Amino acid sequence: HPDALILAGATDAGLTLTKALAQPAKVIWLGRVVGLDQIADEGDVLCLGASATLEAAKPRLAAIAPDLGEVMRRFGSLQVRNSGTVGGNIANASPIGDLAPCLIALGARLELASSSGRRELPLEDYFLAYKRQDRHAGEYVSRVRVPRLAAGCHFKAYKISKRRDEDISAVLGAVQIAVDGGRVVAARIAFGGMSGIPARARGC
Repeated sequence: HPDALILAGATDAGLTLTKALAQPAKVIWLGRVVGLDQIADEGDVLCLGASATLEAAKPRLAAIAPDLGEVMRRFGSLQVRNSGTVGGNIANASPIGDLAPCLIALGARLELASSSGRRELPLEDYFLAYKRQDRHAGEYVSRVRVPRLAAGCHFKAYKISKRRDEDISAVLGAVQIAVDGGRVVAARIAFGGMSGIPARARGC
């Protein structure tokens, strides 16, 4: 059923039902798929299963960088974080989703799965245009691989919203810089809310 609406936490897709009054013909709920919510340490990479809740992912992401923990703390209410999922926040491809710019700045990779197998791509390449992603028919987001910061690397994130807590972002900027001998030798800068997709600020 490649045309089905795939749901996990439904914190965002649910709004299309209650506000836009959408009536999808098919819905597939992923809440009981064994292992899809797994969070695993793989050395210098943190692997987040797509249906892992935002609340479950919060302490593991905070361990990578304190600013990432603060972004997760301000990621909606506790109720939203206990229902919303890592995969849903990415697969929905909202330009103001909080996770994507942070994970893009960290160099995260996305795993997509289907009946024909799995493929992996840089998270930044998943977003093509507003509400359009590099996801083939029948594919779903299965997990995200987030690298930990290497020695000499630093991460900062800045969220601007109308309310400080429990609100969506107006804009979110995330920066990872590598410093060697007091000089910035590499940088990954990403923004959400600046265009139709979360994206690298390559001109910087």
